[in-house]
Amino acid sequence: RSAQSSIGYLDLTPSAMSKKISLLRDFLFITEKFTYPGFGRVLGLDAATVLQQHNDDRLRYDSKLDQLQYRYEIPKKYTNNKIPLSKFLALFDEVTTWAIVIKDRKRRPGVSVSFSAELLSSPVAVGKEIQINAQVVKSGKVMAFTKAEAIDLESGKIICQGQHIKYLPMPWLSELVLGPLLPFAIWFASNFLATKNTTTQLRDHDPKHTEDFLSFQDISADHKSAWWQVKPDHCNPLGAAHGGCQAMGMELLGQKYANNHHVLKSMSVSYMSTGKNELQLAANWIHQNEDMASMSVKVLSSAGKPISEGTLQFINNHDSKKKN
Repeated sequence: RSAQSSIGYLDLTPSAMSKKISLLRDFLFITEKFTYPGFGRVLGLDAATVLQQHNDDRLRYDSKLDQLQYRYEIPKKYTNNKIPLSKFLALFDEVTTWAIVIKDRKRRPGVSVSFSAELLSSPVAVGKEIQINAQVVKSGKVMAFTKAEAIDLESGKIICQGQHIKYLPMPWLSELVLGPLLPFAIWFASNFLATKNTTTQLRDHDPKHTEDFLSFQDISADHKSAWWQVKPDHCNPLGAAHGGCQAMGMELLGQKYANNHHVLKSMSVSYMSTGKNELQLAANWIHQNEDMASMSVKVLSSAGKPISEGTLQFINNHDSKKKN
């Protein structure tokens, strides 16, 4: 039996769902038992939340398209009326990782190397549903290349597209637990580890908007730099600043520095090392003209070590400039 059928989540026998989804739920079960939910819970995509969703249609695998599909409702919190581009990137981060786990014979989630996303139409308002489609384009022993798209279920339009590259080798113990020892790990977790009750912890510090959640410290007067204290709810299961959370911080600072005269159209992020404790974000214009602008936003450790760097592509908001 798959892990969740033994603890009452769902009937996950082969007749109840595809083998690929069953494999993914086994991975999510181990993740929920052995790691802290972190930023995935902020997005509503942590392992416990996904496992407890009893609607089989919300998470499915299309074998004809070789595509993992997840239906997601835009929450009213963490966004100001509409979902920002960086949150699409964060959602893609989670779902493309699931797609990799399904494809990789060792079920390795990997770590992000680079990510890019582009808005193709107006963002969906809160309360609406989107479908996230994720596909592994190529995967090997070391790297995995994925693509993703978000579709407005009401209109059928593609809202956002993204590409995600991950480095797959993991610490030996992780590869052992997710690989040959997975059946034993599932048995042990099912019988000896209690389900974590962490939802209250987030609710007690439940901000209305992303800006409140990230809580920049010592932001400069010109909004060119800021400090960010990484907390558990900002992290991935490995305990480092989540790549999607870093992207959201980049967009937040970038929009402040642009003074709302620009609309973010696309962004790409490169990840160099893990980010923990106190991080600094620094924004600089790369070039500007009447219609478009490019900005670099770097994330550095307190010692100045590069953590990640984002390139944000804006189109000018002429209506905003006329009002000012």
